[in-house]
Amino acid sequence: MPDSGPLQVILENLPRFLKEFLLWCVWIGSYQDRQGKFPVSPISGTLIGVDRAYQWYPYKDAVEAYGRGVGVGLGVLLRAEDHVVGIDLDDAIGEDGAVATWAATIVSAIPTYWELSPSGRGLRGFVRGTLPPNCPKKKAALAGGRIEVYCEGRFLTVTGHRLEGSTPDVQDCPVGLQSLVSLMGMRHDSSPTPNLPFAD
Repeated sequence: MPDSGPLQVILENLPRFLKEFLLWCVWIGSYQDRQGKFPVSPISGTLIGVDRAYQWYPYKDAVEAYGRGVGVGLGVLLRAEDHVVGIDLDDAIGEDGAVATWAATIVSAIPTYWELSPSGRGLRGFVRGTLPPNCPKKKAALAGGRIEVYCEGRFLTVTGHRLEGSTPDVQDCPVGLQSLVSLMGMRHDSSPTPNLPFAD
């Protein structure tokens, strides 16, 4: 994360779809001497679980808590019934602020809402859809980055630091999403197939 802590959330940039249809939390960066991202209830201020949707709240409650200084950021819960896939591109932003080539090709192939991660070094995208049960959730990318995809049992932070050129709201991108699923399932020693829109 930046030396000053995680990026401050730009509320006006957050996608309408996420605000209206997903459950929200605030998050903290440490818990009992452990560092990470831990979801916290905007009402009670206590830790909550990704397997207990009843502990999560609408957007307005999370925003009010964040405004009172509860937590260091906002997050959303991914559930299968919401049909939203979250995509993490770790180490996608270089020291010069430029998007890495491997990440830029994925962003280009999935034209939806993309934003900077709280550290400012990664990218996160949200796309309407779902993942097959056998889809690997993590994969090493070229040039030292990593790709992660989730559609349930996970919470993802949001920052509102929308990537320039990306759409302001969450989109349907079935072709790009299917290509990403195919890429996630490829062996590390496999050559990308020609029909992948973001293959080198």
